[in-house]
Amino acid sequence: MALTKQDKIKLASQYQSHFDEAKNIVIIRQIGVPVNEMNYIRKDLIDKNATYKVVKKRVLIKSLQ
Repeated sequence: MALTKQDKIKLASQYQSHFDEAKNIVIIRQIGVPVNEMNYIRKDLIDKNATYKVVKKRVLIKSLQ
């Protein structure tokens, strides 16, 4: 199901609030990363009380502007 414009606006505001609250932000490109390695990274982040979020790229770019 495609996101409506209102849904995308809500996502952008959520992303912006995450940026405002965050001390550090790391953006990675997951292409070519094996599933087992990505699961290890997620588990490691959870153990360190970090947040791991997969976001829509275009909405992310709009929220940063």
